[in-house]
Amino acid sequence: TPDIVRTWVNWLASFLFWNKHPEHPRPIAFPAIASEIPRFLVRDTIDAPDTPIEFYRPASHSEVERTAMLGRINYQIEEYGSRLRAYLTLTDVDATSPKLIDDLEANYIGAYRDVTEVVSTLTEFDEWESDLEEWAAERGLRGMVALDTDEIEKMTRETWDIVELEGRCYVFNR
Repeated sequence: TPDIVRTWVNWLASFLFWNKHPEHPRPIAFPAIASEIPRFLVRDTIDAPDTPIEFYRPASHSEVERTAMLGRINYQIEEYGSRLRAYLTLTDVDATSPKLIDDLEANYIGAYRDVTEVVSTLTEFDEWESDLEEWAAERGLRGMVALDTDEIEKMTRETWDIVELEGRCYVFNR
């Protein structure tokens, strides 16, 4: 196939895909290679009784495959609850993966009241704060220096996946 034809096929496939799934992040190079598009994960939802369940699945899934997957996800959510619901919202988690539950178990760290508790539990924030207070006291700077909590929260979010769902923070390894 001539390069120009391949380029136009890639462009058309990319245009159609992002027209249908505008929420999907675009690759650095546009257009995408048409043969890679079916492997992209696209956002989908299940209308559950309490709240909709958001998840990602391969763009290539047919309606029959989607329906079968929805039944499996509903069953797994009954067993694993909110931590699975939170895990499914991560953009790199394929809800159709046969290793979904194994991956959940391997990557789940815990559920916390809020981001402040996540930062306090998973980082050395409390130790840093006490070291800084001691340092400041030694130099006569008590009350004049403080840790930048916004930056520490940003660092925490860059280190772990934190999903805020149903009033809790669910934390997963990246």
